[in-house]
Amino acid sequence: FYKIIITNYYYDLACPPGCDHRKYFKTSVTYAVLCCRLNFPNGFPEEYSFMATFRMVKNTVNKVWNIWQVVDEDGRKQAGLRLNGDEQSLEFFLMGMDGQLQTVTFPGLSVLFNSKWHKVMVGVERDQVTLYVDCQPVNSKPIKGKDVIDTEGDTLIGRPHTLTWSKPCAVFELQWMLIHCDPKRAQRESCSELPQPEVNGAILVLFFIHLLCA
Repeated sequence: FYKIIITNYYYDLACPPGCDHRKYFKTSVTYAVLCCRLNFPNGFPEEYSFMATFRMVKNTVNKVWNIWQVVDEDGRKQAGLRLNGDEQSLEFFLMGMDGQLQTVTFPGLSVLFNSKWHKVMVGVERDQVTLYVDCQPVNSKPIKGKDVIDTEGDTLIGRPHTLTWSKPCAVFELQWMLIHCDPKRAQRESCSELPQPEVNGAILVLFFIHLLCA
């Protein structure tokens, strides 16, 4: 499997002795660009699960942006997950056997477009894509034959869908992100990491990666 690893971090002083430091871990980056070849030395899996726990902040809720995408050496999209704030939909795109991107759209996801924490999971199989939001199944949709993902380029995290934005990244907070070679993993996942606003009157302090625009 593949996990995003950020090395520039600090521990929040609110973490009491003996606590799980992972829940009090914070870091800031402009946006993440990761070399695919280093993360996938044997190539990208044909079937896999993508999972991320995050929340949108500021005006990102109303934007169209890619929380995750893979591009080749020339910057051509190979696969990714787009949040469409205009249409309140989620779009998974991947390269087809004909060399053209195919997009699977899951509409009617108004529950996702707010400043709350959410967990999105996508199971990618040979002939279908299945979406889960906050551990609830949304839908499964068929896909045509897909091409092998080119891993000679980069993985991009938190990028606008187009270059018309005044800043080169989407502003959001990322708790974790995982790509796993089991497309059924989402069926076994829980949402225990999703926070509640308050617990016994105390605000929860969370482990997150805050992606900022420079």
